[in-house]
Amino acid sequence: MDSARVSDVSKELFGMIWRQKADEANTVAALDLLSRMLSVHYGKQVFVIVDEYDVPMAKALGTSYYDKVRDMIEHMLSYICKTNRYVKGVILSGCLCTVKNSSYTGVNNIVPYTVLTPVHATSIGFTEDDVKKLLNDAGLSGQYDLVAEWYDGYLFGRDKMYCPWEVLSHVRSVLDGSYDEDQGPVSHWLSTSEPSLNLIHGFLGKSADGNEGFERLLAGGTVDCTIDEYVPYHGIHENDANLWSALVETGYLTKAVQGCPPLMPLRIPNRSIQKAFRQEAWNYFSDKVNSAFVRDLANALWAGEIEIAQDSLNRILESTLSFYHEYHEYSYHLILDSFFTELGYP
Repeated sequence: MDSARVSDVSKELFGMIWRQKADEANTVAALDLLSRMLSVHYGKQVFVIVDEYDVPMAKALGTSYYDKVRDMIEHMLSYICKTNRYVKGVILSGCLCTVKNSSYTGVNNIVPYTVLTPVHATSIGFTEDDVKKLLNDAGLSGQYDLVAEWYDGYLFGRDKMYCPWEVLSHVRSVLDGSYDEDQGPVSHWLSTSEPSLNLIHGFLGKSADGNEGFERLLAGGTVDCTIDEYVPYHGIHENDANLWSALVETGYLTKAVQGCPPLMPLRIPNRSIQKAFRQEAWNYFSDKVNSAFVRDLANALWAGEIEIAQDSLNRILESTLSFYHEYHEYSYHLILDSFFTELGYP
């Protein structure tokens, strides 16, 4: 703001945005203004890094203002991604590839690198050697098998990978004394992945095949899917394949084979993500089931009151399962597993 090279008009606009007094048009053009001011002041082109720009679209999905949010993001990004002589390059990170296809021409010149792309795969996660070194440096080499069970399991490109946030959070919890030996590892990602969880929650109950695939995944199995990395954001819930594709991009599913066959088997990568899936199953059932039924079921089971437990379970099943589920015994197992996991029993 004190630069002699930056025009007074640019400074005035910047001040309006800073004070949140700018109109919509100037707000949408804010990244263009900032890149121009930086370039003029330093005498060189700038790099722009934008992280998780899809979060507003995820929150707006299914609402009346989704189109407006999408259009605003498209125009904000188009100011810096296309024909901007002040910008050397743009990196968009931590977002669904599908958002690129939802914003039409605004960012159609972006080259995507996803978890399926071999190039840069080892740069978006921790390798096995990274984790072993980290645990060894922290004096926790004896926890390798536990960390692998909870936070490993991804295949990015052709490489076996760990979730960095989960591993670092686990190590920090052990070192700062907040780790509970009795409780064991926890899913640190649950509190940081609201958009992805919304994708799952919005899909449950919509189709027979989708629900059955969800159950197979929770039971440790796989679902076969032709991955489509070019699904528009608003089309994610249109069919099962679109959802599975989005969940691969967000880290909730991973491929179960090293290559990339046309019909790809997908699985839940580790116990941490399995816990997230179970939590969403619980949330889905909680929205449909009277909590009194769950309480009565738990109390009756512990008290050995079989008839009351049977009546409570029947009420729950009537509220949640349709005809195609009742032929699968594991549907009952998964519901009970979700309930007692939520109640704090491992």
